[in-house]
Amino acid sequence: MPIEVTSASLLKLLTPLITIIGKECASFIKDSKLKWETTTIAEKLSKKVLDINTIKTMWSRDTGVLIDDFYFPSKVIEKYSKQEIDVLQSLSNSNITIEGIVGQGKSILMRHTCNRLLSNGVIPIFIEMRMLSAERGLQDLILDYLDTCGIGGGVSILSYLAANGKIALVLDGFDEVPTELVKSAVFAIEQLRTKNNELRIIISSRPYHAAQNLQGFNVYALAELVSCDYEIFLRKIIPESVDRFSITDAISQAPESIKGIITTPLMLTLLVLVYKNEREIPSTLPIFFDKLFNTVFTGHDRLKAGFRREHFTGLSESKIQTLFDAFCMTIMQLGGDRTISFDDFKKAFNLALKYAPESKCEMENFRKDIINTSCLMLEDGFDETTFLHKSIMEYHAASFIKNAPDSTAHKFYHIAPSNMLNWGTVLLFLSSIDSYRYGKLYVLAEYPQELTKITELLSTRSDAALIKYLNGMFPNLQIVMSNFRVSSVNSGITRHHPFTLEIQQLLSEIIFLAIEKSDNRTIQRAVRQSPQTANPGTITIGVRSIVENIDISSIWLGLSKVEQSMIEEVKKYRLLVDVEQSKCQIFDLF
Repeated sequence: MPIEVTSASLLKLLTPLITIIGKECASFIKDSKLKWETTTIAEKLSKKVLDINTIKTMWSRDTGVLIDDFYFPSKVIEKYSKQEIDVLQSLSNSNITIEGIVGQGKSILMRHTCNRLLSNGVIPIFIEMRMLSAERGLQDLILDYLDTCGIGGGVSILSYLAANGKIALVLDGFDEVPTELVKSAVFAIEQLRTKNNELRIIISSRPYHAAQNLQGFNVYALAELVSCDYEIFLRKIIPESVDRFSITDAISQAPESIKGIITTPLMLTLLVLVYKNEREIPSTLPIFFDKLFNTVFTGHDRLKAGFRREHFTGLSESKIQTLFDAFCMTIMQLGGDRTISFDDFKKAFNLALKYAPESKCEMENFRKDIINTSCLMLEDGFDETTFLHKSIMEYHAASFIKNAPDSTAHKFYHIAPSNMLNWGTVLLFLSSIDSYRYGKLYVLAEYPQELTKITELLSTRSDAALIKYLNGMFPNLQIVMSNFRVSSVNSGITRHHPFTLEIQQLLSEIIFLAIEKSDNRTIQRAVRQSPQTANPGTITIGVRSIVENIDISSIWLGLSKVEQSMIEEVKKYRLLVDVEQSKCQIFDLF
């Protein structure tokens, strides 16, 4: 049953819940000499839950709104059967990871899940994983959360509440954990899971991150939006039926290239914003993306008669965009963190000026335009600034590459695979807005050779060929074991592409399932036949031993699907590049 999210209703709901928990753990609280002040805890937790439910959106740039005012019930599905699942029901049986691409509403779903947990008498501990730092680990953030809610007692009270199923961890945005902190974050989650059998943990992440390989977690996916979802979603953000019909009708008549990207709440929202600003849906993807900056920067002001917001920088909109593109590209180069400190903001701004000298301005004025005028970024505490959504940074970094000379683009398309987790979404945007160079300098430069290898492998389908192929693609692949179960699969690969990430994910899932079905004697034989690492206490299984001892025959079907998608990608961009290059023949007519 959904809860009413107001201070009064939350306090009414939480007071008896906190009272019951206090009574159930009374002896522990007394023995530990802790304080449990029901009224204080209920009031502070009410405020915390209200904060979790209040966010700023592209519709309400100046004030926060409750998620229930616009929440679209996301569908969570089994990754392969596509069967819809209930998050809380699945969470009662196992910890879960929910993956979704950019803009699918992962954070909104996680915040809404907090409300559902409360309805079930469980205190949600909502942690934004981007807040992890070298100084503040996951346990520190959890203890800070409890302290903010008036629940003191440190590790002892955390352990007690976790062990008795009184709390659930809601860890949002694992993909935003800084790279150098991923291993420690994984370790912290593993520790919390193994020490507390009754603790339930739910994680959200983009695909192909370490969260998908956590032992003891079932991985589900957010379903894409389909056309029948549009009307339901639009009702949430457009109350006027006439406007809703107008937009729905315009979408139905939009080009297929535009319809093809309306698979997430974010993209549908952006399309609606552009339509309300332009009164039409752009005819091509590049035009659509070009309109976005204008829409989020000045579109809101067009609704106010006679009002024109001044730019603090004194620059034209196009020059601000050029500088913002360079700024976002620089942030991505610095690590791609959505939240940046004042020092990093300053560093990125000064570097961006070198790449966009025609957009010279004062940093503070640029900051005001980006935060106050456009709301593309928000002030986040005393010393930090946060992008309204990570995709804003990634799109404008892509825009920088799109407008860069061929030499710069060539260098980017060559180095991007070396850090695909950082640049993957940028490449996805470029496939739409810089499709010719994306096809020529990336797809046709990287795919054909690898496609030949996978085709040759599938023509033989032998164990020897599979071992050779996997060792070639993942030369340092290690399956790390713990108590006859897979703890993690480490590929050791440093250069990724969408197809290598897909194969790595496929291999991980098949190995997990295959070892689950194998008996201990088979697993022990596979371990004995594998050279072990120098790390004490670490047991691994190598590729050869896996193939020769464990039944992973289902991998052939998965590899066939990867091959087919690669064939289609190469065919698509070969045609596109040929068409573009043929245009130079027009000069032969004269």
